[in-house]
Amino acid sequence: MTKPLLSVQAISRKFGSLVAVNKVSFDVEEGAITSLIGPNGAGKSTVFNLLTGYVPLSSGRIEFRGERIDGLATQRIATLGIARAFQIARPFRGLSVRDNVKVGALFGRNGHRDVDETVDDALRLTGLQRLADSQAAGLSVGHLRKLELARAVAARPTLLLADEPLAGLVPTESEEILESFRALVARGTTVLLVEHDMVSVMKVSKRVVVVEAGEVIAEGTPAEVVSDPRVIEAYLGHEEIAR
Repeated sequence: MTKPLLSVQAISRKFGSLVAVNKVSFDVEEGAITSLIGPNGAGKSTVFNLLTGYVPLSSGRIEFRGERIDGLATQRIATLGIARAFQIARPFRGLSVRDNVKVGALFGRNGHRDVDETVDDALRLTGLQRLADSQAAGLSVGHLRKLELARAVAARPTLLLADEPLAGLVPTESEEILESFRALVARGTTVLLVEHDMVSVMKVSKRVVVVEAGEVIAEGTPAEVVSDPRVIEAYLGHEEIAR
């Protein structure tokens, strides 16, 4: 059996008496999109913070390519090949789109890179070529989402963590972002996606992990997950997610 690219083993995080994440376990298969879903406040972003070293584990273990990474500094995790596209884009507003993406290209996974070629590739993949010389401060919400993704792509990740990249986008913008994810997977990048848009999750995910109140309540293919009564209940009884 092939080992997973990422193995999350009973990870927990407590903030005082609050248990934000409680013994969460799941694997991320290489070369596919895995989605982490759940209602607001379920602990999804905290899981991302734990995976990238922004906050330490209270207990548990995280392995990437079979090696333990929990306890490593955020920048060290990035050099191993894990990049994150944040939910709220915070570009260098006074810099151009190209220069913002260049920041990502200067860091990220270890190994030789041609910075200009890496930047151009990230701009092409996200459809930002024509805006390369525009100032980030003037971008629309949709273009800011693409810029956040482009910066992460420029870090040349083996595993990309994308935190609600479709939030606030119109359908055409969402589809463009999804197409970028498909292109990334086609070239060998693995994606772990946090997203509320269940239609999009169904379109692109090979597996889905559902969390509620900091715990995993379901895991499987998209079709299996959206027909699970526990998942329907977690989404406030909106049975239309299964259709």
